Amino acid sequence: MNPTFPLDAFVFKTIPESLTAKKIENSELFDMIGEVVGKHDPRELVTNKGKESKRLVVVLQDLEKNMINSTLFGEMVDEILPHLEDGRLESLIVVIQYFKAIRWNGKTSVQSHFEISKLHINAELKEVVGFRNILLKEAPSNASRISQMSSQSGWSGVEEITNGSALVKTIEEALSSKEEGPIWVAGTIVAINCRNNDWYYKACRRCPKKVETLVGNRYECDKCGHTHGIASIRFEPVLVATSVEVMIFYGTGSIFLLLWDRETSQLCGKQAEKILEEDGGHEDEYLLP
Repeated sequence: MNPTFPLDAFVFKTIPESLTAKKIENSELFDMIGEVVGKHDPRELVTNKGKESKRLVVVLQDLEKNMINSTLFGEMVDEILPHLEDGRLESLIVVIQYFKAIRWNGKTSVQSHFEISKLHINAELKEVVGFRNILLKEAPSNASRISQMSSQSGWSGVEEITNGSALVKTIEEALSSKEEGPIWVAGTIVAINCRNNDWYYKACRRCPKKVETLVGNRYECDKCGHTHGIASIRFEPVLVATSVEVMIFYGTGSIFLLLWDRETSQLCGKQAEKILEEDGGHEDEYLLP
């Protein structure tokens, strides 16, 4: 038995079927085949269970040039990243299995569903072979087959909601949700759980990893191996309490959220290094405003 061949038969849905469906069934899982023609930058996230994970959006295209965003989570991100090198000239054909469709503000995309979903990358399946054979009939091109899309880290909340890559939920819905994935929750910050000197940390200047102590007169990152004489200053993840009145007859709700460096910088309007610099660099005495 070929271990790469799925035990269950594929139930394929075409990209146009997903894009033009009158109603999206949240419980419906399906399969889809396509060529990866676009990629966004991967993002780190923390699940509602406190588990660190990853998220990556790729663009799938069928043989008729229809395209749809596909969001991958967790181990699938690690599986596909080595195949997304810059300047790739060969087609990257994937079969996404047991995925679900989401739609927000008229935009439809697909995403993996817990640990059920599977990702088959350039697998020797008859569906993939047939897809590739049709692609090979096209005129050859020296252009890269996978485009780098605009960085998601630069998206505004409005853009992320508009393109359908994240859902908007009430606090009650977020607390009761059993699904992993990015969501937006509207609310007002009413408290910040932060003490005098635990709102920042010293980080590698190449990646966000915390650096603890000097090696000689330089910092060394355990994650990427980069060494540097001066560490970057980043906001330590802090807990903030939010509450929001959803609607009068729905009542109110509250939730604790973990904010990372990017989000805290956006709220403060400046980087952690800038705050310390303006305070004269007195790290042990500074209070986060």
